Amino acid sequence: MTENCYILLELSFDPPETKESVIEQRIVEKSKFWASNFNDFMKGADYKQNHQNLGEIRKIMLDPQLRKEEARRACEMTYGQVDKYINMVVNEEIITENQGKNIA
Repeated sequence: MTENCYILLELSFDPPETKESVIEQRIVEKSKFWASNFNDFMKGADYKQNHQNLGEIRKIMLDPQLRKEEARRACEMTYGQVDKYINMVVNEEIITENQGKNIA
């Protein structure tokens, strides 16, 4: 599965949501939403694919080690480009390393 579970479920990943009851509740909510929107003109195929991946999503999100890695990947996916540009600016010495960390 190439999608990130935290992002698909719209759960906080920085800091990561770790309460299994909250995670399970969100899985149920998203399952219902995806199932009821299979015929959506723009995103129906995505919703159907997400619904088919529920077993894998549940497996990842209810395993503490896999969930931790998933949160790390979500941060990387979301903030990776920004971090890359900040590092470039810091390396060019346009701003100091401390200023770069504060921006990040």
